[in-house]
Amino acid sequence: MSGRGAAQAKGRNERPARERKEEPPTREWYFCKYATSQAIQAQDAEKAFDQISARLDLVPRLEGSTLYVSASLDGKPAKQLNISITDASGKRHRVSTDETGKAKLEGISAGRYAIRTKSVLDESGEVKGKPYNKTALVSSLILDVDK
Repeated sequence: MSGRGAAQAKGRNERPARERKEEPPTREWYFCKYATSQAIQAQDAEKAFDQISARLDLVPRLEGSTLYVSASLDGKPAKQLNISITDASGKRHRVSTDETGKAKLEGISAGRYAIRTKSVLDESGEVKGKPYNKTALVSSLILDVDK
């Protein structure tokens, strides 16, 4: 390369490297559950998960062809939480919880659904001598719907 192009390339190579500030990693917690439509169609569907406790929790309820998902964070409604629901065909639907921690998806048909959400909190700490400055909570639910 000669002329102006060579000078530009040389100039790019001579720039000082940008310093990257290394931040402690994020600690991640994963919570997974499995349910069937038969287990969650009753009025007291939330009782199906009474014995399972997670910091970031998803509880499904099916009414006809509408799927309702209640999300809670540390036992309180998780407001404005983004939830991803992937249906049996692989299509991803995105819903958000309201002020009461509830979201809904209409048009549910038979098949397997993967429901997932994530919340990143400003919680720091140390594990085995290694610091972290954030905590990510990831909750997944596999739901088999029979119609």
